[in-house]
Amino acid sequence: MQRVIVTSSGTVTLCAYVKAWKAVKAAPVNTMYKSTLCTWWPENREEILRQFTQGLNDRINGHIAGYAQGRKWSRDWFMSAWRLSRAVNTPRLIVRRTEVPMEFRDRLAGRLYDEE
Repeated sequence: MQRVIVTSSGTVTLCAYVKAWKAVKAAPVNTMYKSTLCTWWPENREEILRQFTQGLNDRINGHIAGYAQGRKWSRDWFMSAWRLSRAVNTPRLIVRRTEVPMEFRDRLAGRLYDEE
């Protein structure tokens, strides 16, 4: 699978993108280039480096498919896990195994009370 970066001037491979970024960083200060990642007119090295950094931040902060979705992101699950953590960490409080969600029972086996 080849990774690509999409810019306003086209699509480039990740390898070519990194090489271009390193070449611009190695260039002398105020070097002029005939176009940038976002424009077709000439710009200096500092503007291109700013655009590289901004693009990197956009990709890092972009939405990842499936993030913040699912059962464990619901408010009900969060509150039940929070209440369980408070109960388990309160000294001398009896926490019954039947009151604990299944996914936590093995993990907290030593702190739970069995009514057998």
